[in-house]
Amino acid sequence: MSEYSSKNVSNFLENNSVEFLDVINHDKKIILVFTLLFSLSAFLFSLQSKPYFSSQKIIEIGTYTTSKGVDEIIEHPLDLAKHLKILKYKSQLNESDNAINPINNNISSISFNDVGDKILEINYSYYSDERNTMIDEIEKYILDRHSSIQKSLIAESKIEIEKKIAFIDSKNNLDKIQYQRLESDVINYEALVKSLQSENEQSNENLGNIFILQESISRIKDSQYDIQKLIRRDVIEKNELEKQIEKIIPSSFTKTISDHTVVNPNQKNLIYMFLGTCFGFFFGFFIALLKRFFKNIKKS
Repeated sequence: MSEYSSKNVSNFLENNSVEFLDVINHDKKIILVFTLLFSLSAFLFSLQSKPYFSSQKIIEIGTYTTSKGVDEIIEHPLDLAKHLKILKYKSQLNESDNAINPINNNISSISFNDVGDKILEINYSYYSDERNTMIDEIEKYILDRHSSIQKSLIAESKIEIEKKIAFIDSKNNLDKIQYQRLESDVINYEALVKSLQSENEQSNENLGNIFILQESISRIKDSQYDIQKLIRRDVIEKNELEKQIEKIIPSSFTKTISDHTVVNPNQKNLIYMFLGTCFGFFFGFFIALLKRFFKNIKKS
């Protein structure tokens, strides 16, 4: 029984395959015309779809020189990536605030990755006939942001040093006032000493007063000497701080070190072409079968 059924199946397949090939052989022109017609239609339809762009920007973050001569990065790539991801999330939620958001929903996909101590990688893809200008706006946003941060960091560092200089100047003024007061005391004490020494009779009391005044003058001059040392030391420190201010400068600016775009064929186009070809072939085969069917009816 199984041998008989297997023979039937094989005979059915053989007969159908022969008939299938016979239809293709005799009506290949019809099948070829419809296959080409539908393939051409699928091709023309695929031309209407926009190409798919994938691009990459690599941005090197700038630095600034601190008062100690050390280069500090403006913003760590990880922090910048987080900031841009927040802007992307706000754009997806259609949130708007006073801050500028260069990211909108025109981009199919965009990602921000920190790939080094100073490197940020931006990968993005979009459908467009021309280069999407929003990508350039994101780059400009980063450059403007870092220019502003760099200026702010430099200004803050300078203000901090200027505060120290102002404190030194204030302290110097107080020291100078104190020095002048001591100088006035020295002048008065020296005048008293001369007055006592000019008296004809030098009593023990006068001699004692002269000795006390001379001791006071000596102590005051020692204090003046200490104040002068403080003033000189503060002047040296002030000069060093002023030199440090001159060292606080931008050492490098944020810039794009790589920017390339690849135009990828739309993968849907290949699917359209494949489906169009298949549908055209089967439709042509179906027309050929109808033709044969009506031909057999006429013969009968």
